[in-house]
Amino acid sequence: MKPTDLVLNHFEIPLDPYPLQREEVDRLAPLQTSGWYWECGLGKTLGSTLAALYHKLQNRADQVLVLMPPILIRGWERWLNQIKGIRVLAYTGTPAQRRDMDLREQ
Repeated sequence: MKPTDLVLNHFEIPLDPYPLQREEVDRLAPLQTSGWYWECGLGKTLGSTLAALYHKLQNRADQVLVLMPPILIRGWERWLNQIKGIRVLAYTGTPAQRRDMDLREQ
């Protein structure tokens, strides 16, 4: 089963990936490491989140880091916090607030 199909069968995703996004997720998700460098607005956050969920389903990653624009963080955090077994740390706030965050997996 392709990575995108596997993720969509296990999780209710808030956006339906476009064919280009599916193709790239299916190509990049199985890799041990990858970088997502699509142009602005093409779905890097969605693609990298689908890949992270694929790694979770495959038990291939203890932690996944997804960098995204600040405007997207809270929405994705709310959605990901609904998934059992996923701990989300939104690395936001002032420098002092970020310094006080526990970055270790719990």
